[in-house]
Amino acid sequence: MGDGAIATAAWDVLDSALDAFAKRPADARTAHPGLIIGGDVSVISDRIAIFNSNFAEVRTDESAHFSASVTSIVESLDAKGTATALGDSTAAMRRDARVIGRDAVRRALALSHGARPPAGKFRIVLGPQAGRPRF
Repeated sequence: MGDGAIATAAWDVLDSALDAFAKRPADARTAHPGLIIGGDVSVISDRIAIFNSNFAEVRTDESAHFSASVTSIVESLDAKGTATALGDSTAAMRRDARVIGRDAVRRALALSHGARPPAGKFRIVLGPQAGRPRF
């Protein structure tokens, strides 16, 4: 997977996010919406060598995958939405890029002016964390 494929996928994310934002409901339209779109992509390539006394030669295994996330913020609505994708090919990255851009914006619009708890003191209960050592 080359830089060109990643750059093309990034533009697909932006195009689909802007398309989804342009189709937002009338009640989400303001003069200065303050749309912010950000995200990241990681491409991981693994290669391992396997050998034991039963093999005539060293065997290898190679694989690659990507993980991507997109976050959109609509400042005028106090809203934020995130979408993620995992895949194992350039074709999957291209396909998922359009989906996560669109979904991040749709999720932000769906959460506009979300409910916030009132100010005050609340009782909470904290328990042990999984995998955390106890002393």
